[in-house]
Parts: sequence; C-alpha cells; structure tokens
Amino acid sequence: MSFDKPTIFVQDPNELVLGSTGDYYDSNLQWVKETDLAVLTFSVPAEDPAAAYMTKLNLLTFVLSGRPWRFQISQAVYDTNGKAFQITAKAFSIQLNQSLVDAQAAPSQQEPAAFYVGQAVKGLDWVVGRDELGTATLHTVAFSDQATVLARLYSIADAFDCALNFRIELEGLKVKNQYIDILHRLGSDRNDIQLAYGDNVTNITKTVDVNTLVTALEVTGLSEDGDKGNSISDAFFNLDYASDDGRYVKPKNSFVMYDQTTNKGLNQGAAYIVGTFDGSTAESVQGAITAVVNQLTTQSQPMTTIDTSLAYVPNTLSVGDTVRLISNDPDDSNYLKTDVQELDICLDNPSKSTAVFGDYQPLVDGDNLYDLTKIKQAVAAAQSLAATASTNATAAQVTANQAATTAGDANTAASAATATANQAKTMLPIISTTAPINPQEGQIWYEGSDANDIKAMHQYVAGSWQTNTLLPTAINVSQLSALSADLGNITAGTMQAVNIISGSMHNESTSDDPNRPGKQITNTQDINNDGFLMVIDRYGAGTDELRILSEIGNSGDLKLGYGLKKNIDLNNNPWGGVIASMILDPVNQNIVFYGADLGDYYLNIQDAYQNKTRSVVWNGGWGTWGGGNGDIVIVRHGRLVTLLGYPKNTGSNYGNGDRIAQLPDWAKPVSDVGGINIYAMSFNSGVGNMQPCPVFLDTSGALTLAGGAQSNGYVRIFPLTYPAKDMG
Repeated sequence: MSFDKPTIFVQDPNELVLGSTGDYYDSNLQWVKETDLAVLTFSVPAEDPAAAYMTKLNLLTFVLSGRPWRFQISQAVYDTNGKAFQITAKAFSIQLNQSLVDAQAAPSQQEPAAFYVGQAVKGLDWVVGRDELGTATLHTVAFSDQATVLARLYSIADAFDCALNFRIELEGLKVKNQYIDILHRLGSDRNDIQLAYGDNVTNITKTVDVNTLVTALEVTGLSEDGDKGNSISDAFFNLDYASDDGRYVKPKNSFVMYDQTTNKGLNQGAAYIVGTFDGSTAESVQGAITAVVNQLTTQSQPMTTIDTSLAYVPNTLSVGDTVRLISNDPDDSNYLKTDVQELDICLDNPSKSTAVFGDYQPLVDGDNLYDLTKIKQAVAAAQSLAATASTNATAAQVTANQAATTAGDANTAASAATATANQAKTMLPIISTTAPINPQEGQIWYEGSDANDIKAMHQYVAGSWQTNTLLPTAINVSQLSALSADLGNITAGTMQAVNIISGSMHNESTSDDPNRPGKQITNTQDINNDGFLMVIDRYGAGTDELRILSEIGNSGDLKLGYGLKKNIDLNNNPWGGVIASMILDPVNQNIVFYGADLGDYYLNIQDAYQNKTRSVVWNGGWGTWGGGNGDIVIVRHGRLVTLLGYPKNTGSNYGNGDRIAQLPDWAKPVSDVGGINIYAMSFNSGVGNMQPCPVFLDTSGALTLAGGAQSNGYVRIFPLTYPAKDMG
C-alpha cells in the first residue's frame, strides 16, 4: 500500500509561512464524528529547523488524502529525554469556541437552520456552505443564555436534527474560505470500501447490554402553553392513543406510552419496564407522540456494541462514512454495515491508524456483499478440495516409486502400484487454458491459467468435454470491471450501479389499485435516444381505462398528458390521442397548455415576471409632490406595466420635450414605433386652472413633456397600462 507522508507547514497567525517539516513522528490526528472536530499531536526533533516556530497560537497546515487541514497550536512541550518537542494542536474551527454569542429571542416566524447558523457566526470569517436542509425544515428557536459560538451551533444542530461539517478552502497555504456545511448526516455511503475478517479486519467482538432496555416511557416536562387555551400537557394527558398496528398505546388520563409488542415478547406479562422521556421540546401533542414513540422504538431493543479491530485503515475514510463489514461470528449475521464514529490517523505510519465504528446493522440475504462473499467462500472451498486431491495424488506417486524399488519378487506389485498411481493422477482436477490430453472418464478440467483465473468447469463424459453450469446462490468478487457478456434475460432484486450504458431500457410493473378494488395500475418506463417516457394505465371515475403520459425529450422539455387508453397508441404518435396536455419548454422558456376543445395556450416566463416601485430617477427641477404622498407608482404584472403619479414641478414653466424622469429597465415600453402618448393634466391653484399636459414615454424609459406644464405645479398622470419589454 503506497503512502505519501504529508508535509506540515508552520505559519504565524497572519498565515506567513515560517517553515515546514516531514520529520515528525508519533503523530495522531483524532477526528470525532460527534463534533466533527479534530486534535493533532506529534513529536518533532529539537534540531528540526521548523521546531523553533512551533509555538502556541501558530498555525499548522497540510493536505491529507485530498482534504486540507488547518490546526492552531495549543501546547508545545520540550521532552529532554527524547530531545524533541511534543506538539498539541486543535482544529482551526475550534476558534469558534473562543467567541461568545448573546442570548437570542425567537424570530417572528419559523426560519431554516441556515438563518440561525448565520446569526451565530455573524461578524466572524465563517459562512454557511452546503445546505442540504434548505427551507424544507423550519423552526422557531430561542436561545435564552449567552454561549460560545461553537456551543450555539451544536444547539442549532440538535434543534434541526442535522449535522455540521467545518470545512476550509485553501488558496496556496492561505485560507480562502471557511464554511459550515449543514448536512443530513456526516460522511457518505462507501460501497467501494469492504472490511473483511482475515483481510483488513483482525477481530470483531459483540456485546449485548440490556441495562437501558425499557418497554414503556413516562413523558415529563410537557409545555403548559398551547393553542385555544389548552396546554400541551393537558391535551396529551387526556388523549387516548393507539398506533395503527396496535404496538404503541397511551391510555387516557396517563402520561405513559406502552410498547405492547415488545413487552409481550419479553414474557413480562403485565409488568412493563418503565423509563422516562423529556418532552419539553415538543411544540404540539402530535410532536410529543412522535418523539416518544421514536425513543421507545430505540430503547425497546437491547443495546448491541460491536468492536472491530483493523489491520489498516483505508486512507480515504472519513468520520460518518458507512462501510460494509464481513464478520467472523458463526452464530450471528456475518454481513454488517457500520458508521465510522472516530478516526485516529497516524500521519507518519498508516499501519498505526485506528477507527471506531458504531450503529452496526445487519445486511439481509440477497445483498450484493452477502452474495459475493458466499461465492468467494465456495470458490475457496473448491480450490481447497483440488489442493487436497493433488496432495493425495502426490502421495500415491511416492508409494508407486517406493514399490518400483522393491526387490525382484515385488516387481509385479510395484508395477501394479505405479499403474494405480498414474491412473489416480490422470483423474486429478486439472487447471489449464487448453483441454487435457488423454482424459479419463469423469475427469474434471478447470479452464484457466491458475487457481485465481478459473473461467469455466468441464467434465469428460462419454468421450467429450461437457461444460458444467455453475448455479451459485451468491457470488462475491472484488471487481467486475472487465465483465463483458450477453446476459440475456436477468431476474434481479436491487441493482446499484455507477454507470449504465445502454441503447434503450424498458421497465414494466403492475400493482393493485388501492382506490379501485379489482382494478390494476400498470406503470411502464422507456429510455432511448428520444428521451424518457413513463406511462401509467389506471381506471378513473368512469368505466374506460385512462392512460397518463409523462415524457422528457432529448432537448430537455417535459411533457405531461392524459387520455383514454384505447385512443393512445404508444407505438404510433402516442400524443395524438390525449385529451389534455402540458409542455414545459426550458429552451424557449414556455409552458404550453393543450385541450382538445381549447387548442394550445402558451404561458411564457415573461408572463410570470413581477415588480413594483414608487421611486424613479428624477431630472433636475422635478420630484415627488406633497412629501411623498403623490409620487409615481409603477407596477409590473407579467408583460403589462401600470403607471400613474403626481410629479412636482419645482421651477419655472417647462415646455415640450423637457424630461421629467427615467423609468427602470423593467418598465420600458415594448413599442418600437416611437413611444406612448399619456393623458395628463397640469395643476397649480395659485397660477390658474388645470390645463392639459400630455406626457410622452419612449422605449428607452424616458418620461418627457409633450406640452406645457405650469410653474411650481404638479402634473397628474392618469393610470396607464402598457406592454413592457421582456426581461433577460
């Protein structure tokens, strides 16, 4: 296993590079899933030039397996015996534990996790990175006490049941960005990593603990506040609840939720094992029910701990990753998947790296790993059988040779023994790329270059080689990348793949219609060079069977439609018989609706554009009137803009062609003839009566006078609606 020992660069707090070293030893990078924080310890010789710069608060930067790491030294101790410095450094994100954030009242409305994380790191150099929760989960959260930023972030993660990943992005040896990722979980499902006993796993032990097992939970701490004057506590106490399957029951006038199924299975009779559950975070009765049932589901099972010892840790493993594990326990499920809870990485000697796993779950029969492992064991058994037969044949040959050297009166017996040995030898299974010469009836031939390259098994029957069919119930190989075959029809369960390259694919399934007893729903999907087509056949309210179509074309357009099955021919213009359809066209930014009696109706993306303002760019001498009470109002709905207002003339008379204001881009008229004449009136009660004062709006958005305006008066622009230019 190749290994590139990372170089550690030493920098001052301003990121100035002071030195570097690759001569460190006894290193350990402890990375824990629960916090996603890490601590680094190592020793560096005192004579190493970089050792002089390894002082408290200086920075350590390196890249390990493609991931950048930044630590800050918290301690440097000189070891007089070893003549070396022992360094302790904490992940750069630990700085979030050095800043305080004040108590925070709950916002006026529910907000996503990113909102609260942004509040917590406001003023710091950390920002929200990947946000897998988005706005799908919203909460109203208040923080009553001052806390460190790091503690506040963990509180947010608890409230949203999510994980936080602290990530830096380097540009050279300087931090370019610092991100806090909001994730559903840390790590990923690593189907590419298989930990097998006897390979990279040296031992697996299992411990079952029943000390935390309960079959009932009493809910405490429920809020006295609630809707319509009823507290959550009172409503929960008065509720008579039973789950759909009858497993969980909470009687009326009780705070206790019972697991009837588990309690019966434990032969407890009426005696339940009762624990307590804190319901203070529940925001509703339903929330309390859901939370206590989830907790009871967990605690009603024994706590199983499995410890795994590894010969080496894969260098691409991260905390939170899920890997596959092949156990050596003959009395339990041999095939597990497990999460990485902690990594202790030795930077200078990967063989010393260790990992702590948790959340072990068995893999069911039929899983790829389970099947592949079985055939691997079967092949190993066959190879062992062949080796045993070879050993027996060698022993027979030795016996024959010994017999051949026997005295003259034993020559006949020796010859017979030799003949017997030779016949036994010719019956041995043979591994060869070509068919054996002079085979014996019933002889086995494994076709391949060696025991690790067996392509087929043949048997010599009635004068010819017959290829035997292998019918394994499972197959386990480490790599199938070189497989190339015409597989014909395949019956399979779940198929997982990175890439499937095919000219076309067809899938069809049928199920009972839950809403129409005695009727069925047929679902068909086809993928080819024309795109993707999904068809659902089912019965509607009438007696005729409906056909619902959805298609993604090779240009990216999405088409939906339905009609009577009898009128839609999937092989010949399937859309010709639809009753109604809709096409989402991203290229032309259109949505097209079709009805048999109505024809096509187009909805362009411009039809959905919305904007409004009460502010424009005024020209000199013009502005709002009446302290803002009579300013211009511009509203755009789709393609149409409505304009009205009272611009104020603060100077002398203005005449034809004088510009009043400049409208924003989204309010410019679409007309290319020259513009729009707007009906308007000029007012100034101190000068004279109101008089007509046309206003002109051209395609550049300029609003100008087309007549005269009274000095120190205002112009009333009557409401006008006109089509506006498309927005890019």
